[in-house]
This record gives sequence, structure tokens and C-alpha cells, in this order.
Amino acid sequence: MYYSGADTVAVTVLAIYFVVLGLCLLGWLASFIFRGIGMYKIGKTQGRTNSWLAFIPFARTYFHGELSGDIPLKKRRIKSPGVWLLVTPIIYGVIFAVMYFFLIISIFISAISSMSYAGAYVPDSEMAGLLVVLLVFFVFVIIVSLIYAAIKGGLGVLVNRQIYERYTTVNMATLHAVLGMILPFYTSICMFIFGRRAEKIMEENMAQNQTVTGEQE
Repeated sequence: MYYSGADTVAVTVLAIYFVVLGLCLLGWLASFIFRGIGMYKIGKTQGRTNSWLAFIPFARTYFHGELSGDIPLKKRRIKSPGVWLLVTPIIYGVIFAVMYFFLIISIFISAISSMSYAGAYVPDSEMAGLLVVLLVFFVFVIIVSLIYAAIKGGLGVLVNRQIYERYTTVNMATLHAVLGMILPFYTSICMFIFGRRAEKIMEENMAQNQTVTGEQE
């Protein structure tokens, strides 16, 4: 059987693609497990009975926010951050769906208007109007996406910082929270490390309480 150079290149590219895809899946799975274990241990040290939510997709997002508790923000407080972590992407999705719906309607109206010319030359005004609609749509998408990314990222930093503050200094907690928004897998590693630290602190406190109780007896 004859194999051309193009076939060899195609097979090589396909093999590289599957290797990269496999590594990404393994990385995602490891990140999911590490973060889940860390969040589970932190939740257990807080006395939460629903710590198993750390391993449930979507529900872990809510649980993640609840681990931080209410977040003080100057004179106000962000209550139920877990709910906000869940709701923010939904709001963004609804806004995007509405924008996309209006884009489709605009294109549909423009197409009907163009068909009315029965194959004749479509005026430049029709094409210009469609281009303006597309331009406005893409600009609006970019603006909304930037606002969404800023809100989601800022909320994530606040949540993680408040969780980390219990197990490290304020400055280091802030640094870890910010790096978690930039570096992949960083938040999962931090959650795993601080989860073990929280578990160790709880064990030390329990041992200390037992010692004090024994001395009192």
C-alpha cells in the first residue's frame, strides 16, 4: 500500500492532536480532583455537612463561594458569594442570547429587504446597514464579555483571598488569589495545599483540647 508524504503529515498531526487532547483531559481531571479534595477538607474543618458538593460539577461552584462566607467590601458586604458565582455566568449567557437573537432578526429583515429587489442590484445603503448591525453586535459582545470577565475574575479573587486568609498572611492570600486567575491549575494546587493545612490545624486544635481536658480532669 502506498503512503504519500501528505498522508504521513496528516497522521503525525492527528497523533499530536490526540496526545495534546489527552494531556489536556488529564490536566483537567487532576485539577478537578485536587481542587475537590482541598475544598472538601476545608469544608469539613468548617463543620459543613455538605462538603461532598466539592466533587459535584456546578454545585462545587456554589460550594466554593460559600466556603469564603460573606465578603466585606468597604462599607458593604457581598452576601452568598456562592450564589453570585453561579448566577453571573447565567446572566452573561442570557444577555448574549438576547444579543444573538436580535442579530438574527436584523439579518433576517435585511435578507427580506434584499429579496424585494428581485435580483436587481442591492443598494449600498442595505449593505451598509447590515455591516453597521454586525459591527454594533461585535462591539457590544466585546464590551459585555470584558465586563463579565472583570466581574467574574474580581469575585473569584475576593472569594479565594478570604478562604486563603485563614491559612496564610493577607498579602500572600491576595497574591495566591490573583495568580490563580492568571496561571492554569494554580487555584487547584492552592486549594489542595490549604485544605491539608486546614486539616492539620484542626487536628492540632483537637489534640490541644484533649490535652487541656485531660489536665482539668
